[in-house]
Amino acid sequence: METKQLNDSEKLYMLMEELRLSGLKLSKALGYKSHQSIHQILKSPDKYHISESMVDKIIKTFPEVSYWFLKSGKLPILLSDKLARNQTNIIFSENKPKETADYSLEMFGTLKNIEGLLERVVELLESKK
Repeated sequence: METKQLNDSEKLYMLMEELRLSGLKLSKALGYKSHQSIHQILKSPDKYHISESMVDKIIKTFPEVSYWFLKSGKLPILLSDKLARNQTNIIFSENKPKETADYSLEMFGTLKNIEGLLERVVELLESKK
């Protein structure tokens, strides 16, 4: 059975339901002066999308929200405390490791390429079981 790819509007609705927030409350929590950014994505999913800066704001405000959910719709929406801390450390770390072989953040770049880094981390953790 093929799974349907979620559009950004569907992801945002699911996130708001999970966080128990309206579009207006989510906008305020993210520090937007107007609820227009959220409203546009919800009402015009073909025209407006979740931007990288919105992903950053969501994860900084709600660290338990999965980056992979926001980017590709992969469940779960919310991460456990430990995974949320790890995600935050990886995404927003200013102290990049100097020598960590293939797992250096410098190899993957910024938030845009975090999925590749997270996949490598999962592979590493699974190999140590």
